[in-house]
Amino acid sequence: MLAGLLSAGIAGADEPTVKVGAIEDLSGPTARYGAAITQGFQLAVDQINAKGGVLGGKPIEFLVEDAAGQKDQAVNAAKKLLARDHAIALLGPTLSNEMFAAGPVAVERQTPIIGTSVTAAGITDMGDWVFRTSLPEEDVVPPALANTKQVFGLKKVALMYANDDAFSKSGFDAFKQAAIEAGLEIADIESFSQKDTDFSPQLTKIKSVGVDALLVSALVEPASGVVLQARQLGMMMPILGGNGFNSPKLVEIAGKAAEGVLVGSPWFIDKPQPENIAFVTAYRAKYGQDPDQFAAQAYDTMFILAEALNRAGDTDANKLHDALMATDHDGIMGPFKFSPRRDPASASGVVTLVVKHGIFQILTAEDATRIVTVTGTGFSQQITNALVLGSVYALFALGFTLVFGVVRVVNLLYGFYFATGAFIALFAATLLHIPLWIAAPIGAAGAGLVAALLDGALLAPLRASKAPELAALIVTLGGVLLFTSLLNLAFGTQIRRFPADLLDSEPMNFAGVSLTPLQIVIVVVALVMVAALFFFIEKTKQGAALRALAENPDVAALMGVNVGRAMALVSFVAGTLAGAAGILIGLNFNAVHPYMGEAMMLRGFVVIIVGGLGDIRGALLAGLALGFAEVFTAGYLSSDYKEAVTFSILVLTLWIRPIGLFGKASAKRA
Repeated sequence: MLAGLLSAGIAGADEPTVKVGAIEDLSGPTARYGAAITQGFQLAVDQINAKGGVLGGKPIEFLVEDAAGQKDQAVNAAKKLLARDHAIALLGPTLSNEMFAAGPVAVERQTPIIGTSVTAAGITDMGDWVFRTSLPEEDVVPPALANTKQVFGLKKVALMYANDDAFSKSGFDAFKQAAIEAGLEIADIESFSQKDTDFSPQLTKIKSVGVDALLVSALVEPASGVVLQARQLGMMMPILGGNGFNSPKLVEIAGKAAEGVLVGSPWFIDKPQPENIAFVTAYRAKYGQDPDQFAAQAYDTMFILAEALNRAGDTDANKLHDALMATDHDGIMGPFKFSPRRDPASASGVVTLVVKHGIFQILTAEDATRIVTVTGTGFSQQITNALVLGSVYALFALGFTLVFGVVRVVNLLYGFYFATGAFIALFAATLLHIPLWIAAPIGAAGAGLVAALLDGALLAPLRASKAPELAALIVTLGGVLLFTSLLNLAFGTQIRRFPADLLDSEPMNFAGVSLTPLQIVIVVVALVMVAALFFFIEKTKQGAALRALAENPDVAALMGVNVGRAMALVSFVAGTLAGAAGILIGLNFNAVHPYMGEAMMLRGFVVIIVGGLGDIRGALLAGLALGFAEVFTAGYLSSDYKEAVTFSILVLTLWIRPIGLFGKASAKRA
C-alpha cells in the first residue's frame, strides 16, 4: 500500500496536469443535482485554468464519473478515478448514500474526498480523509425552522420523510429534534419511499389533524410530488423542506403549487455580494440557466481545493490534507473554514428562503399573511382518494382481463403498454405542443396500436403453430424486458413531468373533501371507458365475436369469425385501455417513467385472480377494491406495506377461493 501511494505521489508530481476526479449523478432520478454540481465544478475549473492553473502553471484536468444514484456505481467510480486515472482528490458523490459507500475507498487509499452536497449525519466520521463543504441538515434545519416559527407563529406541525435513503432520514431526525427544541407540537409523522408517486393517503391523514405547517425531508422528485398533492388537497399552509428542496427544479415541477414553500440555505441567487453576482452572470452565460445552491457549493469547493493545492506546494496527499484543514476561503457561500471534524465550521450564513412569484426569495415578516390551518374529514377524503385511484386500477385491469379472457394468455407486455401511452401523450403535449385533451387520446390510441402490432409480431406466429401457453408467457416476458430497456435507454430512468401550467387547477372543497377538476376528469374518463367497454362487448357484433372466441376459438372460426382480425382487435382495445390508464395515472401524480408499468403488473395479476380469471365484471370490482386497500393501507398503516397488502390479497384469494369472486361465471368470461 505504502509503495503504491509513494509511486502515485511521484507520478502526480511529474504529470503535466493535476487530475481532480468527481463522482456525480449524471443520469437517473437524481441527475438534476449531479448536473448542476458538475457545471459548478467545470465553471470554476475554467476560471482557475484561465488564470494560470495551480502549482505554478499546471492546469486542472477535471474527470467526471457517473454514479447514477447507485452506491455500487459510486464505489466503482471512486476506484477507477484513484487507481487508473490517479486523481489527487475526489469530489462528491452527489448523495449521502453514495458517500457512505465510496468514502471508505478514499480513506483506504488515503486520498482526500470532499462532499459538496452530502448532508447526512456521520459523513465525516468515516475517516480523516473525508471532508465536506455542504452544511449538515442538523446545522441548517434549526435556524430555518426557528425563523419560520417566528414569522408564521407556528404551534403545531406534521413531519413527512423518505425512509429509504440516508439523506432524508438524517433530515427527518434534524427536523424532529429542531421541532422539539422549538417547543412545537408534532401532530403526526408520515413516511414514504423515494419511488412513491402517490402521497395523498399520508397527506389526507395530516390534513385531518390540522397543522400550522408541514416539514418534509426528501429529494426534489418526491418532494415536488408531496407539494403538488398537498395543494390539491387544499393544504395551503407553509411547507418547510430540507436541503433537497433547494433547487429551481422544485418550482419547475410543482409550478404554482410551490408558492409558499420554504427552505433553509447558506446561499441564494440574489445575494448582493460582487463575487456572487459575477458567478451567477458567468453561469448563465455558459449554461443558459440559473445556478442553484448545489452548483454554488461546487463552484466554491473547486476554488477551496485549488487554494489548498497551492498551499501544499505539490500533490502529496498528506500535505494536501493538512492544507485543506488550514482553509480560510471567502467565496460566494461566505467565509469558509473546516472544523476539526472536517465539516463547515460555521452555519452563520444560513437564511430562510420562500418561493414567491416562482423564485426563491428571502423570507420576511411581510410573508406572514395568515396561517392556513386546514382540517378535513379524513375518512371521507380517503374514500375520495381511493375512488380516483381505484377507477384507474379498474380501467387497467379490464384490458388485462380482456386479453386473458379471449386470448388465454397472461400478456406481460401489458405494463409496457401502460407506460407507452403515458410517454406518447407526454411528448405529444410537450414536444409537439398538442393540447392535452387531444394528446391524451392520441397516447391511448398509440398504445393500442403498439399492442396490436406486437401481438401480430410476437404472439400470432405462436397461435398459428399452436404453441403451448407457456411459450407465449416466455415471449411476452422477453418482450417486456427488451422494450422497457429500450424506453430506459431512450428516455432515462428519471421521472418526466407534464408542464405544471397544463395541470394547475384550484382544488374544490365539498364538506371538507378536496377534489381538483383534473381528478374529476380522471374518474369520469375512467368510468366512461369502462361503460364503453361493456357496451362494446355486450351490444356489438365485434363484441359478440369476441365472446364466441373466448368460449371456443375453433367453433368461432367455423361460425365465420376472422380469428386473426379478432385477436388484433382485442389487443388494440386492451392496449388502448392500458395506455389510457397510464395517462391518467401520469396526470394524477404528474410522473411518467419507463418502469411505471412494472408495479401495475402485480396489481393486474391480483385483479384478474381476485375478480375471477377472465371475468370483466370481477376485474372492475377487484380494481376498485385494490385502490381502496392501497389508499387505506398507506393512510393508516404505512406506504411501505402497500405491496405487502396487495400480495396478501392475492395469496388469500388463492387459498380461500382460487377461482376468484366471479369464478362461477368463467364459462362466460368475455
